[in-house]
Amino acid sequence: MKIKVAVVFLALLTVYMLAIDSRFIHPLINPVLLIGFTCLLISIIQRQTPAEYESEGASRIHVFTIGFILSVCCVVYASYVFAANPIDISKSDILPLLKEVYYTRLVSGEFVYNRVHGYDYVNWVPNYLPMHWLPFVPAFYFGFDPRYIPLFFFLAVQFLYLNYLSRLNLSAIEKYIKASIPYLLVFVIAIKQKSSFAHTVELLIAGYYLLVAYGLTTRNKALLITGISCALLSRYALLFFIPIHLIYEWKRGTFSFAVKTYAAVFCCILLVYVLPFLTVQPGVFLEGASAYDVAALGEWKGQSWQNPGDLPYQIFQGYGMAAWYYTVAGSNQLLAGITALKYSLFLVMVSSICMYTLSIRIRQFFSNNLTALLYTLLVLFFLFVPVPYNYLYWNILFLLPFLVARFKWITT
Repeated sequence: MKIKVAVVFLALLTVYMLAIDSRFIHPLINPVLLIGFTCLLISIIQRQTPAEYESEGASRIHVFTIGFILSVCCVVYASYVFAANPIDISKSDILPLLKEVYYTRLVSGEFVYNRVHGYDYVNWVPNYLPMHWLPFVPAFYFGFDPRYIPLFFFLAVQFLYLNYLSRLNLSAIEKYIKASIPYLLVFVIAIKQKSSFAHTVELLIAGYYLLVAYGLTTRNKALLITGISCALLSRYALLFFIPIHLIYEWKRGTFSFAVKTYAAVFCCILLVYVLPFLTVQPGVFLEGASAYDVAALGEWKGQSWQNPGDLPYQIFQGYGMAAWYYTVAGSNQLLAGITALKYSLFLVMVSSICMYTLSIRIRQFFSNNLTALLYTLLVLFFLFVPVPYNYLYWNILFLLPFLVARFKWITT
C-alpha cells in the first residue's frame, strides 16, 4: 500500500505545483522539485504491476455517464469564463493572430507564412505550424467563439481515456475516481489560471499528446499516427521522443510497427506542411523560429506594468529553468542567457536519448510503459523552454491521469 500512497502523493504534489501554486516554495527551487517528483513517480510506477483488461466491465456505462455529465459541466463553466473574458490582444496575441494573420490570409489566397509587420515583433515570419491554426478555421468561418475548438476536442479525447479506463480490472469506485480526475483538472485550471484558460489554445495541444499516449498504450496505429502527426505539426517537442520510440520497438521485436507508423506520419507532414508551404518558401520554418527569440527577449525584459528592476514575471513564476539562467546571466546579458538555455534544452534532450540507449546496451533494460517515457521527456523539454508560460505545463498535467490509470490504488 505504501507504493500506491506514494504514487498518489507525488501526483498530487505535481498537480499542486503546476496548477495551483507554482511559487509555493521558491521560483528557483520548484523546477528542481518537479524533476525530483517526476523521477520518483516514474521509478515507482515502473515497479508496479499494471491492471489487466476485463472482458466485460460492469461499470463501463457508469464511467461514460460520469464523463458525459462532467463534460457538460466543463462546457457550462468554460462558457462563463469565456463570456467574462472576451478575446483581448492585450492579454494574449494567440487568438487574434490566428484570425487576423493565419485565417485571413488563408481565405484571401495569400501565402500564410509571408512576413508580417507589427504585433510587437516588427518584421517577422508567422511561426505557428499548421495544426496549431488549421483547426480554428471552421470557428472563424462560421463566426463562433474559437475557444470552443480546443475545449471540445480535448473533451472528446477524454472519452478515449474513459474507454481505456472502463476496460481495466479495477474496482468500480476506483474507476469512478479516475474518470473524474481529468475534468477536475480542467476546473482547477479554469479557476486558478483563468486568464490562460480564456486566452490560449493549449487544450488543443494537450489533446494531441493524449492521442499519442492512448495510441502508444493500446497499440492503435491510426490514433498513434494521428496524434504524432498533429503533435509534430503544432510543436516540435515530440521530435525527441521518436528515437526512443524506435529503440523501444526495436528491442521489443516490433520495429516494423514503428517504421510503418512513422512512414505514415512522414506522409502526413509532407501533405499538410511541406508541399503546401515549405516548397513555396523553404526558409519559413527557420525564419519563423526567430520570432520565438524576439518574444523570449521581450519576456525576459519583463512586463510593461512591472517596475524597473523587478524580476521578469513570466520567467519567475516557478515553472522552468529559465529563472536560473536569468539569475546567472543577469539583466545585462539576456541574449546570452536565452542562447545558453536553448543549447541546454537541446543537450538535455539528446542526453536523454543517449541515456536510454545506454540503459538498453548495458543493463538490457527497457521500459514497458511508453507513456512514462513520453511524460518524462515532456517534463524535461518544457523545463528548459526559454519562456515557461504556465499553460505549457498543462501538457504534462493532463498526461498524469493517463499515466497512473492502469495501476491499482485501491485493493479489495
